[in-house]
Amino acid sequence: MSKKVTLFTEKYDTKRGDNKSLFSKRVPTTIELEELQKNIIEFNENISIIIESLKSDESTDFLLDEITINAEIGLSGSVGFMGTGVSGAAKAGISFTLKKK
Repeated sequence: MSKKVTLFTEKYDTKRGDNKSLFSKRVPTTIELEELQKNIIEFNENISIIIESLKSDESTDFLLDEITINAEIGLSGSVGFMGTGVSGAAKAGISFTLKKK
């Protein structure tokens, strides 16, 4: 039996007006844990490549000590930055904080 994860997303009633905070409700969505895990690992691997390239930039006087990355989790379990093809109109968020060793 596969494990599942429940995401709570905001669903807006756009027929009732423009003020989303007044006309929204939290809706649970269940996805496969294995799919979410796979997508988070892939996202982390891609971010690691970007961070590695920052380490070799010696043209600055600044040292990168900590990065906080906010990502969206789509209804299908896809993980990415807002506006990068994360599927589903409703999304949940996740933050990764990476600190230098």
